[in-house]
Amino acid sequence: MGRCPSTTAIVAVTLCVFVPSITAAQEAVATSVVAPAPAPDPWVRRLDFEGNAHLSDAQLRAHIHTQGQSWIPFSGRHRFDEAAFETDLERIVRLYRANGFYQARILQFRVERTDREAEQAERPDPSKPGKVDVTISIDEGPRTHVAALAIVGIEALDEAERRALLKRFPLRVGAPMVESVFDESQAFLTAELRELGFAEAEVTHHARIFVEEAEADLAFHAQTGERFTIGALHITGLERAAEHIVLEQARAELPEGTRYSESALRAAEMRISGLGVFGSVRVRHGEADRARGQMPIDIRLREAPFRTLRLGAGIELDPKRQELPKLWGSWTHRDFFGGLRRFTASAEIALVFTGSLLHGLDRPRPAGNIELRFQQPALIGPDVWLDVTLGYERAIVERELSYDVALSRVGLPWRISRRLTFIPSFNFSLARFYLPAGIGALTGNDVDQQMALDACAREGALCRLAYLEQRLVYDRRDNPLATTRGFWLGISLQEGSRFLGGGYGYVRVLPEARGYVPIGPLVVAMRVMAGLLHTFDDDASSSVLTRFFLGGASSQRGFSGQQLSPRLALPDDVSDSGQISDAHAIAIGGNAMILGNLELRVPLPAGFGIIAFCDAGEVMLEPSDLRLDALQIAVGLGLRYQTVFGPIRLDFGFRVTRPPLQVEALDESGPVRLVDVPRFSLLLNLGEAF
Repeated sequence: MGRCPSTTAIVAVTLCVFVPSITAAQEAVATSVVAPAPAPDPWVRRLDFEGNAHLSDAQLRAHIHTQGQSWIPFSGRHRFDEAAFETDLERIVRLYRANGFYQARILQFRVERTDREAEQAERPDPSKPGKVDVTISIDEGPRTHVAALAIVGIEALDEAERRALLKRFPLRVGAPMVESVFDESQAFLTAELRELGFAEAEVTHHARIFVEEAEADLAFHAQTGERFTIGALHITGLERAAEHIVLEQARAELPEGTRYSESALRAAEMRISGLGVFGSVRVRHGEADRARGQMPIDIRLREAPFRTLRLGAGIELDPKRQELPKLWGSWTHRDFFGGLRRFTASAEIALVFTGSLLHGLDRPRPAGNIELRFQQPALIGPDVWLDVTLGYERAIVERELSYDVALSRVGLPWRISRRLTFIPSFNFSLARFYLPAGIGALTGNDVDQQMALDACAREGALCRLAYLEQRLVYDRRDNPLATTRGFWLGISLQEGSRFLGGGYGYVRVLPEARGYVPIGPLVVAMRVMAGLLHTFDDDASSSVLTRFFLGGASSQRGFSGQQLSPRLALPDDVSDSGQISDAHAIAIGGNAMILGNLELRVPLPAGFGIIAFCDAGEVMLEPSDLRLDALQIAVGLGLRYQTVFGPIRLDFGFRVTRPPLQVEALDESGPVRLVDVPRFSLLLNLGEAF
């Protein structure tokens, strides 16, 4: 067995393969007798593989043209094309060789009529092409493994840098020889060297494959060049935006004199894009200043329109609540009084019909909101902004529950690092609730009354809510809009106090964790969150505005919006003696919540995708009532269409469990019949659930 001749010229990729008896992919395909297939072009009913222990049927099907009939109803069918099938056999062999099976071959293949088509073969009908079953038998052969691995040219790194780089290197001696991993290792080494300051580093790689021994010798040759520091920043493309604001954001990641790194360039791009005034941002290194050992940085910008107006319309359907129609609009000025200050005015209005389409709708009532938001970048250095919001909302929650609320918020988002953000804020709201007259007469138990609804909400008085909030977010996702890997951690803490001007004293904590794991083209997405709310005064209940609700497109999809919640019973039929014989319930929220979501995201061509999901959650009035064995579970399917603003999604959820209604503050003078909430939901929204 010979070895490849030595070479002094290093090319980008060289694969030298000794195959004594195989000189081309076609020679690795063994032919066999094929039963005459019906003409013309029969349909392929089944496509099966034999002998493929290391590559799955799905992997093989993904690389060839010939396909069997899908189990999905109404999906397309595929005809058997002999010329394409011959090419498919060669593709299978090439796929195996790319995964280290250099002796793989096709043992045989069978193209057989189905039983029904065989019976009809004696009296063929040219208008009916028939169906065939296709079986491909494969001899994978031994898998080639890495016998030797050499990385040369990294002497410019210090010992700690070399150890760290080799520890993370994707290839190891003894690992299977996979050509995609081989190429990824070359890209990894190039990126790591540039991250360590070698801005002009280049890496070539070479492989020698010994087929009979099933071994591979791999070599990576690095040309590091000089190590650079960050030089002067140059900006082009500015017309109206303030240059000093852009430079301040860029220098936060690229201070002059620090070691050059490509991750710093990407971080600077994200910071400048976060200003919200540029259609494109490109940060790259310029021509090296070798005398100083510096790498100048070029920042190329394209300004977007500074004023934008957006209008939209739609509908929202829910088993108990409909918005027909729903109109919204927003106006944004991205250089409000200069300095890249941003001002946004947005409004939304809808006619809300409570009740159901099947059993009749109530008289429509208007609802909506208006919000004014002002953002000042770089209030205290480049990392601390000012964010002020004023708003008003008229909400129709259910037939018997509506409210008006005016709110204000002053926040100081602080970007501690590239991944960590801290957002402290002060919040103040004034709210008035509208409930049926006589709701306080439903029970004689004052304690239960306080637990169900606070006195301010029951009496229709003006309720004051004032609290401090601190949010901490650590974001390791690869892409916030289309996440495929990474994780996200967050926690929100609220402290309400009468000393701040509010009417409620409480502490509210809401931690949340999300994870994303790629499995080939698929993504498994997971989320867990829990919430607890504790009031300071034993004789006062929490406000409905601070309680937890679940249900809707971004939480538990087996329930419509905010319908997974403890409920307050209201009488429908009361006898002369005061006995309640019929009642219904409204959601009032709870002081404890837990939620878990699991999704399998499957991308499809042309920007489409489907998901399968399972949601589990529960809300209780008090933390002591929360039990994991009482979680409400829903499963469902969803359809996605990707846009520049994120995916438009339509989810259908079905609740597996049927929960007992959690009824509070109901008179015990007689039996009560309550109608359960629907077990399914159909939800349309923009953006992923999490």
